[in-house]
Formats: sequence, C-alpha cells, structure tokens
Amino acid sequence: MSKERKNTVRDMNQNKLREKTVAAKTVFLRGIRGFVIILLAGFLVLTGLTFSDYRKESLTEASLSGIRELVMIDNEVEAVQGFRAKFTNLDTVYVYFANEQEGKNQGTILFKLLDQAGREVAANQIEASKIVNKDFTAVKLNASLTPGKTYRFVISGEGLTAGKSPILYRQKQSFGSNHVVLSGVTGSAKMEISYYYPAETWVQMALIMGAILALMMLVLVKRERIFVGPKTEFIGKYAEKLIFFLVPFLSFFMVEHFTYNSIGDIYFAGTVMNLVIYYCLYFLGYMITNSRRATVIGCLLISYILGAANYFVLSFRGTPILPTDIASFTTAMNVAENYTYSLNSAFFTNALLAFFVAIFYCKLRPGRTMTIKRRAALFGTVMAACVCVGAFIGQEKILEEYHVKADIWNQKRGYSRDGALASFFLNAKYLYAEKPDGYSVDKVKEIAETYIWNEGESASLNGISSSTKKKTSEKKETEKSSKKKTQHHNDYE
Repeated sequence: MSKERKNTVRDMNQNKLREKTVAAKTVFLRGIRGFVIILLAGFLVLTGLTFSDYRKESLTEASLSGIRELVMIDNEVEAVQGFRAKFTNLDTVYVYFANEQEGKNQGTILFKLLDQAGREVAANQIEASKIVNKDFTAVKLNASLTPGKTYRFVISGEGLTAGKSPILYRQKQSFGSNHVVLSGVTGSAKMEISYYYPAETWVQMALIMGAILALMMLVLVKRERIFVGPKTEFIGKYAEKLIFFLVPFLSFFMVEHFTYNSIGDIYFAGTVMNLVIYYCLYFLGYMITNSRRATVIGCLLISYILGAANYFVLSFRGTPILPTDIASFTTAMNVAENYTYSLNSAFFTNALLAFFVAIFYCKLRPGRTMTIKRRAALFGTVMAACVCVGAFIGQEKILEEYHVKADIWNQKRGYSRDGALASFFLNAKYLYAEKPDGYSVDKVKEIAETYIWNEGESASLNGISSSTKKKTSEKKETEKSSKKKTQHHNDYE
C-alpha cells in the first residue's frame, strides 16, 4: 500500500472517530437537556400545588438578629404602624411578640385598622394570655382596602397587669417612611409585622411559574441563537466572568435566605468572614475540578442542599447544624425520620435562582482551563487564605470586639447574627474539649462522694459510679445539731 493510500485511510478513520465523538456528545447533551426539562416540569407542578401554603408559612419567619424589643404593651401605650395597601383584601396581620406570661396574663390586646381619615376599617382583639411567646401572633382582619392608599395598624391594651404584659418587637433596620409611632412619638424603625394578602400569593406564584417556563425555553434554545455577532460575544465573555465571581455571594445569600436571615442584619465582620470562607471553598473546588461550569453548578447545588438541611434541622430541633452533628450523622438521620417537615417559599425562590444562574451560565462560552502552574498557584493562594482564616477564627478577643463569637447558649441567635457558615466554623473549635488541670477519675469519684443519695441509688458521672450511703440533708443537719448539744452539755458539766 502506497504512502498516500495509508494517509487517506488514516484520515478516514480519524473522521469517523470524530463523527462518533460528536454524535455521542450530542446524545449526552440532549440527555442533560431532557433531565433539566423534567426537573423544571416537576418544579412547575410542585409550585402550582403547594406554593400558596408555603407562602403563608413564610410570613411567620423572623431573623433573631434582625429584631429588637420595642415596647411593653400596657393600658397606656398605643403603637401605630402606617403602611400602603398592596391589594384589595388584607386577610391577616402577623405580629411578633414576646410573652413570658403566656397562658397567665390578664387583659386583652386590641388591634384596629384605620384609614387616612381615622375611620375604623377592621378590628380584632386577643386575650393577652393567648399571645404567643417570641413568635408571630395571627390577627385576623379580613379587611377590604383600596390599593395604593395609606392605612394605620393600631395596637393597644386593656385590663393588662403592669410589668406582665406582652412585649412588641421592631425591625433592626427600617428604610423609607411609615415608622412606628408610640403614644404620639415617631420612632426610627417599624414593627416586626407581616401582611397576608391572598392575591399577593397568587401573583408571586404566577411569576415563579412564568419564570420556570422561561427557563424551560432557555434550555431548548441553542447558544448560537443567543450570542450572534461580535457585540453579543463580547457581552457574553464578560457576563461569564461576572457570574463566575459572583456565585459564592449568591450561595451565601441562598443559605441565609432559607431561614429568612437578611445579609443586611449580619454584622459587617461576620459578613466578611462568611464571604472569605465561601470564596476559599469555591476556588478550592475550582482548583480540583479545573472546570468553571462544574464549579458553578456544584457550588449552587451544595449551597442549596446545605441551606435546606440547616432549615430542616432548625425546624425540628430548634438549633442549626453544628460541627458535632457530623459525628452523629447516622443517629440524626434515624431521629429525623420520625418528624414531619414543611417547606417555605425560600425553597422555591432559591431553586429558581440556582436554576437560572446554572442554565444561563452554561449558555455562555466557558473560560479556559487552567495550566498546572496556575492550578498550583491557585492552590497555594487558597491554602494561605485558609490558614489566615483559621488563625483569625482563633482570636476570640479580637472577634468579640466586632460582635463575632460563637453563641453557645443560643446557637440560633448566633447563626442569625454572624451567618451560618462563619458560625459553623466558630463552633468547630469546641469539637475537642481541653482536659482541665488536675482532672482524674479518682478526683471525680471523690467529688461524687460529697453528694447525698438515697439508698439503692448511685452517683454516675460519664459512666463513673460511686457507692452511696442512706443519708439525707435533714438527717445530717439533725446529727450536727445533736453533736453540738451534747458537746455543750458536757462543757456545762
């Protein structure tokens, strides 16, 4: 066979191999598109069936770092909150109170809705004993309003006991006008209240479903039809870079949004620490995968899963995910099976955000893969940043000056104040407790012997048992008194 013949055969084989590769890639991409379409279709159905219920529940979510005590409602206090009506029917107003005397209070909390002229539009009253402690209380109004008009929501008390009445809460940060008015004095914040308009729920549901349908269309459109010409290619190039570097911030937002913790309510030092940790982990993943698309999709997916897991743990246990939960993961899963869970509207909005960013980013031309030298340089930079963050987390006194610390006694408040990821790492240093000076098993037994136990019982501290005698505190006091009397009698004689 001649040399030219061999070259021809080789070229034909290479072309066939190239065609097979292109065909396999086409089938793979079609499969990915089909899978994404199925996910979006399921998301669309789920939104239509359940969003209205979850939207209502989301109105009763509050960030502990974003609320403050406003005033204790008594017989002389009147709190007025102005607001602009969004829709015709205002079904319920949810008001956040603290009520340490729940079930015991006397008196009544009065709620009134007034128009601009001061005319009463709707009213309700709830016994003070039925005001929920540190949670939202539902005030049913079913008022007919005029959209765009300003109304006043008034809270007052009647027959309340001084010092034992519910405490009204306000938002930490309030923008715009319509701040709360207390007994004629205008404050600088707004009440922590939520307004439930049934029509608003349907509008939001329609917008989400419309956005899902638009994403399904975007999946089916080829990239070549979106970016046509040098101008659109130029825009796409810088849009890819912008989205790639914004994804860690979006992940931060999603994780906090699951528990309705506003980033604006987190202390500035906590926000910086969270972002540094997110970016360190993000670029560490980029260094491992060497793929921008895989890094973006993986970061969004992991953030969504972790944010949802933190919400579920917080729902059934009352505290967020802690580093100690890693060691007891299997036990936690077994316990979690016995609980029922409910979603909130953040599951829908976060999923929509993650889908949009991931799908749109995949339509952009991916950046170049890194060379070995660049990956090594990135690895060194990320490791140096991780070491600095770790050292900074260990500086408790410095962090406390910026209001950043692990809140051991109230983890929910700490996670709201400092952010979930930063709080998780702040708690990591408590995984291993240091051994106290002078600690020993014999010393523990010695201390246990000083306690009084009934017959048949034993002191047990972490598996260390101590035999006990049948003695009570009353008998000990009697014996001491008898000895003193005997000694006194002997001295007299």
